[in-house]
Amino acid sequence: MFQKEKQKNPYINEASISKKMDIPPTTFNRLVNGRSKPAVQTLLKLSRFK
Repeated sequence: MFQKEKQKNPYINEASISKKMDIPPTTFNRLVNGRSKPAVQTLLKLSRFK
C-alpha cells in the first residue's frame, strides 16, 4: 500500500498518506512497520482508499 503510493509519488510521506486515509499517523506507521494489527474501522478505511 505505502510502497505503491511511494512509487507513484516519491515525494509523498507517511503523514500525508495517513491524512488522505483518515488514519492517525502513529497508527499508520505501526501498520506499515508491522507492529500492530488493524482494527475493523481501520480496515474499512484502508479498503476505501484508492
